[in-house]
Amino acid sequence: MFETLLNTCSMDLRLLSFALGASSSLLWPWLPSTAWGGALLALAILLAHGRHWRLMFLVLGVLWMQLNLQYRLAWLDKLETQTSHIITARVQSTESSGDKPRDKFARLLLRVETLDEQPLAISPLVRVNAYQALPPLPAGSRITLVSSLKPAHGLANEAGMDGRRLLLGKGITATGNLRRIVEVQETAPGMRERWLAAASSAWQGLEQAPLLAALSFGEQGGITDAQWDLFRGSGLTHIIIFYCY
Repeated sequence: MFETLLNTCSMDLRLLSFALGASSSLLWPWLPSTAWGGALLALAILLAHGRHWRLMFLVLGVLWMQLNLQYRLAWLDKLETQTSHIITARVQSTESSGDKPRDKFARLLLRVETLDEQPLAISPLVRVNAYQALPPLPAGSRITLVSSLKPAHGLANEAGMDGRRLLLGKGITATGNLRRIVEVQETAPGMRERWLAAASSAWQGLEQAPLLAALSFGEQGGITDAQWDLFRGSGLTHIIIFYCY
């Protein structure tokens, strides 16, 4: 029994080391290149040969996060060929912004399925600003539109910017402006949408309603930039991201 308990504790420490390695990505000033990945893999092999398991799992955590981020950001290379793109996406949320009537616009949070009629290996999350009147776009609607798209500002900037970290913290890898809508395919409200509508009605007037919607249904649209800054400062961003994905 003692040996079993010892093995369990050892495994827990290895998993903790892996988690710490992956979490270190929050402190990276830039995304390491593929060469860094090769060096980390070689280091992990050396550590495994020396039976330094905890350090090996720590390095594997860093390597896993690097490969995961590179995989999720690889689609951004397709944006370099032109500035205007036709995308088909699922609407995640629609948020109105701007205090003055002449400054009002809508922010569409979209899960992209195809880019210029080519399917994507992943479904990246993008944010599109719309400075025009929009038809009803309930969550889950499928929309085809023409938009300018570019990588989130400062994404490859070694110095880094708060705006870049904020967007990546939300899972948004590209932003752009809506030029025109080609087609909208509305979907009947599903069980989740009906529950969200009922909950939103019950929470109406509550100051923390956007946070409740994010933790309960994964709806991030109502969380303000100031709240995201607060979550990052207190180390709670991963909780919101976990529930939203």
